[in-house]
Amino acid sequence: MSLTCVEVSLHSSVKGLEHVYTAVNAYLIPLTLDGAVRNGCLGVLERFKTKSCTTDAMDAALDNYHYSTIQWLVINNKLVPKSLIVNEALKCAAEQGKSEAVEHLLAHCSDEAVERAFKYAARKEKWQVVEILYRKCTHGCAALGDALKIAASKGERDVVELLWRGCDEKDVARSLKSAAVEGKWNVGEGPGGSTESGRDTTSMGRSKALVSEAAEERV
Repeated sequence: MSLTCVEVSLHSSVKGLEHVYTAVNAYLIPLTLDGAVRNGCLGVLERFKTKSCTTDAMDAALDNYHYSTIQWLVINNKLVPKSLIVNEALKCAAEQGKSEAVEHLLAHCSDEAVERAFKYAARKEKWQVVEILYRKCTHGCAALGDALKIAASKGERDVVELLWRGCDEKDVARSLKSAAVEGKWNVGEGPGGSTESGRDTTSMGRSKALVSEAAEERV
């Protein structure tokens, strides 16, 4: 398959020289594909999907936040799933709150990359992304406690209700105390709904005691 620019620009007499025509295409196609990857031109990539591109171009796609291009590269076996570029793309998308990109990249990333992206999304207060990544985080992972504390201190009750059962007692207590110190009383009342175990009831009871203590200190 030839490039449109070659078809249009070459004189008919040159096109008749097949070896020249082939050589021009052979020279330009790799450059074109790298440019398409760098600039997120999926139409060009689809047309020449059997061709390869350079790692530098893939790095540039990440630098330019072309997440759909990175997903395309993985699906079409140009990028290895769970590789550095794919994992880093998930982190960047999470930090930016790009929930759709996160949804698409999630299946192609390592567990460690998911946890790291979860941590950065919480730090940037991208709560929709936090909810998406939470479904893939392993129960009790270190990032859950930090995310719970941030959500509680910001008064994000819905996020707190989502996360707290995956955290240990110390994280729950620390988070609710932080909510009280920040005056986020709606969170300090404790997550609603029914408890699922004695552990839940005990954890919340102790946490509420710390919340009351923090509230008194604040006064």
